Amino acid sequence: MNPHAAVQTAMRTGRLVRPAACETCGKEKKVVAHHDDYAYPLEVRFLCLPCHRQHHLQHGEARNRHLLPPRDTDKVNTYVHIRKSLSRALRQAAEDENRSLGAQLEVVIEDWLDWREDKPARRRPPAVGRVSP
Repeated sequence: MNPHAAVQTAMRTGRLVRPAACETCGKEKKVVAHHDDYAYPLEVRFLCLPCHRQHHLQHGEARNRHLLPPRDTDKVNTYVHIRKSLSRALRQAAEDENRSLGAQLEVVIEDWLDWREDKPARRRPPAVGRVSP
C-alpha cells in the first residue's frame, strides 16, 4: 500500500492522531506527516511546513522512496507545454501581419494532432512558432 494512503487510512480509522503542534519546534500550526523511511508507512513524525521543508533541505529525501507510486508528471508537463505553446501562438499571430490568429491556432492544433498520433515515436510535443506556408 502507498505509505501516504496508509497514513490517511490510519488517521481516518483513529490508529494515528494528528497532533496540534509540530514535533520539532512545538508551535501549534498545521502539521504534515513526515516519513523518514517509506518501508515503515505508519512510522511518521508530524512537522509544521517550515520544519518539514528544513528537514528535507538538511537530510534530503526519505529512504526507500522507490516504494511510492510514480508521479503522473506526464499530464502536468503536457498541460504546461500546451499552455506555453498557445501563448507563443498568440504572440506570433499578433506579430505576424500576414497570418490571422485563427490560422496560427490551426497550425498549432494540426501539430498537436500529428504529435498525438505518433506520440511513442517522439518524446516532446511540437514547438509552436514554425512558419507554415
